[in-house]
Amino acid sequence: MDKLGFNQDWYGMQAKVLSQSGDRVVVDYGCIGRGIVKNYNLFEGIQFCFLDFETDESMKAQKFNPDIIQITHCQTGRYECEFANHTVSYLPEGYFSVAATEHLPISFSFPLGKYYGVSLVIDRQALSDGTRRMMQMIPIDLDKIGATLGLEARWYVSDTPPQLQHLFSELYHAAETEPLPF
Repeated sequence: MDKLGFNQDWYGMQAKVLSQSGDRVVVDYGCIGRGIVKNYNLFEGIQFCFLDFETDESMKAQKFNPDIIQITHCQTGRYECEFANHTVSYLPEGYFSVAATEHLPISFSFPLGKYYGVSLVIDRQALSDGTRRMMQMIPIDLDKIGATLGLEARWYVSDTPPQLQHLFSELYHAAETEPLPF
């Protein structure tokens, strides 16, 4: 990574860092219209991103490490993806998805011209021993999540149940009012 929390391969050559402070990096995705990603490094190998797009441009997905799990929630708009097998799926308002690197899209767009959501990105190759121990104590078993949801074979999409909706609502609210440690 060139800068803390910014991997040019994940964003493409058109992207640029707008600001950086502590564990937060704000990235202009470089698309037509607006594409802002606020990326917080929570732990070594775990990032939390707020995605704010106003564009109708279709964009190619970038290159990712081979062992990533991504949990994404759509608060506003719609996120549409095309996969390597030419299937198309979308993430509407109020839904969340879980995906592994092998089943991340090859291109994506926002057919309503806007999208605001969050993504938790877990790069299993970059997890430190301390982060792995912390996850085991919680306990979170990333291998079990992948197997339970069938991430080796597909992209998981679901309506957000009330317990998770409450969690996501708190995160959106905290983005505007709370410091990073929240």
